Amino acid sequence: MKKYLSSIVVLVVLTGIMLAACSAPGGLDSTSWKLESYAEDGGDVVDVLPGSVVMLDFQATQVSGSAGCNNYSGSYQTSVGNIEFGPMAATRKMCAQPLGIMEQESAYLAALEAAAEYDLGGNRLEIKNDRGDVTLIFVRATGDS
Repeated sequence: MKKYLSSIVVLVVLTGIMLAACSAPGGLDSTSWKLESYAEDGGDVVDVLPGSVVMLDFQATQVSGSAGCNNYSGSYQTSVGNIEFGPMAATRKMCAQPLGIMEQESAYLAALEAAAEYDLGGNRLEIKNDRGDVTLIFVRATGDS
């Protein structure tokens, strides 16, 4: 009888751990991030253009945000340091200011599509491509816990 009860307790604890892992992929669920820097087409990491704001919001298995000019949304999944974003749907506005905003937006959305790994440390989130190159660097948006 004790073995049976012990097995049930272990099963309940493991089920709880698995459900928690599924509901909060990679610890990103219900967090918001502001892009600080990104890799341009040539691979150089540069700061976000002054006067632009790029946001990434995680909710369950979905992401959304502003790419600087257009809003976007899509799906994502994580597993042990790996991340993959599904196809992103975005609005189709054209913005002229700040100068270079459309190129920044294009590089940002391309980096999301090419994402393969992530590092989450405190108030910093780094997204890497399949070669391990950092392509996006975010800071936690204020107001998140």
